[in-house]
Amino acid sequence: VAPYELFGVMDSAGSGEIDLAALMQSYWEVEFRGAAHHTSPVTNERRNSVSGGRSNSGSLRRSHRTAAVLAFRNARYDDAIVNAKQALRDATGAANSAGDALVELLLLSRAYAASSQHDLGAGFVDTLMLAYPVVEGEKTATVANLPLHVRASLECNIAEICEMYGKHLEAEAYYQKYITTVTRGFGAESLAAGDAFNLVACFQLKRSSESGSSGEHLSDALVLARKCLAIREKLLPYPSLHVADSHCNVALLARHLQDPGLAVKHLHKALAIREALFGFDSLPVADVKYPETSIEDVGASAGRQIQPGFGA
Repeated sequence: VAPYELFGVMDSAGSGEIDLAALMQSYWEVEFRGAAHHTSPVTNERRNSVSGGRSNSGSLRRSHRTAAVLAFRNARYDDAIVNAKQALRDATGAANSAGDALVELLLLSRAYAASSQHDLGAGFVDTLMLAYPVVEGEKTATVANLPLHVRASLECNIAEICEMYGKHLEAEAYYQKYITTVTRGFGAESLAAGDAFNLVACFQLKRSSESGSSGEHLSDALVLARKCLAIREKLLPYPSLHVADSHCNVALLARHLQDPGLAVKHLHKALAIREALFGFDSLPVADVKYPETSIEDVGASAGRQIQPGFGA
C-alpha cells in the first residue's frame, strides 16, 4: 500500500507529490460542511439569512481553487497564482482565519517556488506555517477538525514546501510531526507508518547530499529505511516488489555509510525477490544482477528505488 493509495491525496503516478485536487476536495468537505454538525438553532437561523451570499462566494472560491489546481498541474504557474489569490479574495465572509485558507496557501507556496519566485512566496509559507503550526495546541478549530489522513498529508506537504524554501529545520519538524500523526493514527507497525518512515528517509538522504556533514542524516535515513523494511517484510506477502525496493534502499544507504557488507546482504535479498517475481533472466533482475563494474555500481543503480511512494 503506497502513501497515495492509503491517504488518497498522493499523486497516483507514484511520484510522491501531493495531489492538490484530492486534498482540496477533502479539505473542502470539512471547511464548508463540517461546521453544520456544531450549530445551534440560532446559528442555523443566521446561516439561512446569509446562505445565498455565502453560497455564491463559496461557489466562486471553489471555481478559482479548481482553476488554480489545474493550472498548477499544467505548469501554468502564473495562472495558478492569479486564481489562488482570487480564491482568497472570494473567501471574504466565509473564512475567518488563515486556517480556513490552507489550500490557497499551499497552492501559492508551491506555485511561487515552481516558478522560481521564492521571494514572493516566502510570506505565504510563513502564513501557512502559522495556519498549521507544528505545536498541537496552537491549531485553529478548522485544522483540529480535519480528518486524520488530511492532517497527515498536510504535514507532509508543508514539510516539502519548507524544503523548497530552504527552511530545513522547519521541514524536519513537520516531517517528524507527520510520522507522529501516522503512527498514532494508523499504528507504529502499520504499512502507513512504513511509508511515512520511507518518505522521511528520502528527506534525510536529500539533506545529506546538500549539507557538508552528511553522516548524521544518512544514519537517520538508514534507521528509518530499516524500520520501513521490517514493517513491509512482516505485513506484505512474499514475494513483494515493495520489500525488494526496501532492501535496495537499505543497500544504497549502507553503501553511502561505507558498509559494503550490509549493502551486499540486502542487494542479494532484493535480487532473490525479483527473481521470484519476474524470473531469472528478466530485465528487472538483470538490472540488479549485472552491474557495470562493482557492487558500488549495483548500489548506485538500485538507489533510484528510494522514493516517497512506490507504484503498484
